[in-house]
Amino acid sequence: MDDSPAAVRAWFNRRAVVQMTMAANRAVNEAFGREVFSAPAWEMLLDLYSRNPNEVISVTSLCIAANVPTRTAQHVIERLVELGLLVRSSHPSDKRLALISLSALSITLLDKVFDHLMDLTLINGIAPERNLGDPI
Repeated sequence: MDDSPAAVRAWFNRRAVVQMTMAANRAVNEAFGREVFSAPAWEMLLDLYSRNPNEVISVTSLCIAANVPTRTAQHVIERLVELGLLVRSSHPSDKRLALISLSALSITLLDKVFDHLMDLTLINGIAPERNLGDPI
């Protein structure tokens, strides 16, 4: 990640929009139920992107983040790896543990999505510094 002031500012603004998107997903799931609007691939990408795009996490953690059965989550992870959106690697000291991170392609695509959403929030006058997890 670029450490220039502009890049850091952009990252924090993106994070606010990511948090708003995650809050919107939770609200939809609570209102309609996960069985109606479940999108585990999107939730996994959001979870990884909300942390730090270059962070590596365990498959188990990503399965929990998707809030779907482990087998479903594992199938989704495999598909995202096949599509080049996630990168699977082995833990350096424990080869049994699989680690997952966003690919460069995912980071680029998610940056574009959230830059576009940031532009929409600025155009519509939504303050990005507001805690978007707070009730309206």
